[in-house]
Amino acid sequence: MIIKHRNKSLKISINEALLRRLPHGHPKIPRIHQDLAMSKAGLRGEEETDYHLRLLPEKDFYIIQGIRLQDKETIFQIDTLLLSPFF
Repeated sequence: MIIKHRNKSLKISINEALLRRLPHGHPKIPRIHQDLAMSKAGLRGEEETDYHLRLLPEKDFYIIQGIRLQDKETIFQIDTLLLSPFF
């Protein structure tokens, strides 16, 4: 069972908005396209993982997607956290 679904990355939304708003020929456009492509590739990888996790029995597994946690001064992200009484 998915407890928390993954949201579209803020980075993807920002880059898409920049590309809509910047004038054609702006010198930063190639860099934004590159950053957007890398972010979308990462999202596709996470969605591929989601496909395989959907095959697990819902009653035995909890899935938490896209969480940010803090450990003292460090903030980190877990793309997919799988909880189960088996491991």
